[in-house]
Amino acid sequence: MPNPQSFIEEQQENLHCEAHECPLLLVKDFQELFPHSNVNLANGLTVLTITHKTENDMSVWSKEVNLEREKLLEKFVSTAQRMCVYLKETQRMCVYLKESGYWADFVDPSSGRPYYGDYTPATFFETDDRYRRFGFEIEDLGCCKVVSHKRWGTNAFVGALFTNATHNSDVVQRLVITLDD
Repeated sequence: MPNPQSFIEEQQENLHCEAHECPLLLVKDFQELFPHSNVNLANGLTVLTITHKTENDMSVWSKEVNLEREKLLEKFVSTAQRMCVYLKETQRMCVYLKESGYWADFVDPSSGRPYYGDYTPATFFETDDRYRRFGFEIEDLGCCKVVSHKRWGTNAFVGALFTNATHNSDVVQRLVITLDD
């Protein structure tokens, strides 16, 4: 079985991953993000929020902020891809899981659209108010909105991975890496 620790690259203390059982009211909204997925998301949806602590305050726009966002976008995509592969690999190794196994996809933070799924007009950007349901604050600065993390404030870059594995399943809990200590 792949080792979820291998998903964490350097600077582990700058990464926070949390699993959330998606509220029923949001499942329909998120179904619109993944209209061509072959799973019934109404049976349960887990949202894994993946937050990278940033050096720069993301509420301020500068060349340094832009460069850091580009770097973290690449890092998030790489991490989320490996997490999706882990979910798919794990399903083959666990005999108790359904033959169809787990479905997983993530939202590309640069487009707000599913990374693996077909094109859809639905989006989920990091400043979307639905992030409030997962413990984030969305601050309206007048000219723009910014996401605020409970520990790092606006020094945060946030992404989301979606799966039909339950939020408290072993496979999801192995992916959840919280370095609060």
